[in-house]
Amino acid sequence: MNKLIEKKIASTSMIGKNSNDTIRQITRMMDLVYGSKTFSNIDLSFFDINGSVLLYGIPGVGKTTIVMNCINYALDKYGIEAYTIDTPEVIVSNLGESTQNIYKELDEFASLNEGILFIDEIDRLCVNRNNKDEVSELKRVLIEIMKFMDENTLSSKKMIIACTNVIEQIDTALIRRFSIKKEITNPSSEEKEQFILLCMKKCGLEKKQIKKELLEKYITMDDIKNDFRDAILDRKLEKYIKSIVEG
Repeated sequence: MNKLIEKKIASTSMIGKNSNDTIRQITRMMDLVYGSKTFSNIDLSFFDINGSVLLYGIPGVGKTTIVMNCINYALDKYGIEAYTIDTPEVIVSNLGESTQNIYKELDEFASLNEGILFIDEIDRLCVNRNNKDEVSELKRVLIEIMKFMDENTLSSKKMIIACTNVIEQIDTALIRRFSIKKEITNPSSEEKEQFILLCMKKCGLEKKQIKKELLEKYITMDDIKNDFRDAILDRKLEKYIKSIVEG
C-alpha cells in the first residue's frame, strides 16, 4: 500500500455539474466519517451508508479529478491521508500470491486509525465471478475485497474510493456494496466552452468567442487539454487558437 502523494489538482471549474454534485455528495459523506456530524435519529447502516464510493465512466471525463478534489478536502479539513493499491504489484502470475498480496494490503489499511483507500481501475482487481474466462485466483481476490468492505463501517473512520472505466466487468455483488455509485458523464457544450476559455486564460490569452461547431468535436475535457498541450509543444498555439475562435 502506497501513500498517495498530494497532487496539485485542477479546480472544480474544470469539471461539469454532474461532477461537482458528486464531489458535494462524497465530501458530505466524509463529514459523516471523519467529522462530528451525526444523524442521531437515522439508522445509516440500513441505507448502506458505509463510507464507500464507486465512480465509473469513459476515460477522460474527470473521475480522478473528482477523487483528488475529495481527498484534498479530507486532508485539508480533517488531516486524513490517502493510500493507493498498486495493481500491477498486487496481481502476479504465481498461484496464490495475488490473494496474499491483497490480503496484506487490506490488512495494513485496516490497521490504521483512519484513512482513505483509493483503488483506481478496480476492474483489474475485482472480476465478475460469472466470467468463465477469469482465473480462480482473481475471483479469490474479489472475495477478499468484498469481505473487507463488509467489515468496514462509518465508525471505522476509513473510506474506500474506487474508479473504473468498465463497470460491466465488475462483479455485481461488489457494486452493490458501494454506498455511492455514480456515473461520470461527458461535459455539456457549455461546460466544454468554459473549459476552452479556461485553457486560453492559462495560456495568457484573452477571452474570445469559441466556434460552436468545434464543441461537437470534443468528447471530454482531456480531449481539449490534449489539443492545447500538442499546440504548445509543437509551437503552434497561435495557429490552433485561430482555428477555434470566431473571426
